[in-house]
Amino acid sequence: MTSDTTDMGVGPRRIAATERGSDEWMFTRLERSDRVLDALRSFRRKRGYGPTVKELAFNAGLTASQTRTVLHDLREGGSVTWDHGVPGSLREVPDDEAGGGES
Repeated sequence: MTSDTTDMGVGPRRIAATERGSDEWMFTRLERSDRVLDALRSFRRKRGYGPTVKELAFNAGLTASQTRTVLHDLREGGSVTWDHGVPGSLREVPDDEAGGGES
């Protein structure tokens, strides 16, 4: 029997994700927000519609879970919005509308 990490309950995918993502966990909340907004702007500029969470996470260099958390924080702050169940509707709210009212 070979020594395999799966014997310890830690599969190769988890090890690879940990090694690949070791820097991801060190970003501050503000840095994550900046990365997500930059990735959103870039994606919409190139494609003309909003990305999925998975596409946004990949482009921002974060996990999907981190990206979802950041998106909800940005939505509460009035920086982004989206229509539930409508693909490609994620968009940044213009500065003159951001934080200016209740949803």
